[in-house]
Amino acid sequence: MSRSYAREVVLKAIFQRDFQPDQTEGMYLDYMNQYDLKENDAKYAKEMISGIINNIEAIDKIINSYLVNWEVNRLNKIESAILRLATLELIEQKDIPAPVSISEAIQLTTKYSDMESIKYINAVLEKIAKNEGKDKLTVNKDEDEKPNRQ
Repeated sequence: MSRSYAREVVLKAIFQRDFQPDQTEGMYLDYMNQYDLKENDAKYAKEMISGIINNIEAIDKIINSYLVNWEVNRLNKIESAILRLATLELIEQKDIPAPVSISEAIQLTTKYSDMESIKYINAVLEKIAKNEGKDKLTVNKDEDEKPNRQ
């Protein structure tokens, strides 16, 4: 299996989370165990699932700041899950270049959503990659502190 497959597993777990937000993190990690992932891919998937669940408000805040007249919670649930996954990957996964994260998100969008979504998901993720960079996600970020967005 591959990292792309691991992303798809994470996407499915995060998609389910929108329907069952009260479930424990362990439930989503258990869900991941039903897939045949290599050790490194399983580690990646666990980190991503935990990272998204534990930082969802901060991730959504970042995404919302790049959506025009829209919010994550109003998007199609699969598109929200794709944006959350890609945003966390863009910010936290130092070993994955931004173009790879964006390309993988577009492939997931092509597979699970419609072609019209590709354009705005790509635009949002490119802005996040450009303006947020790695290591910018902090759960306890001061509310008054606003990043310089262009």
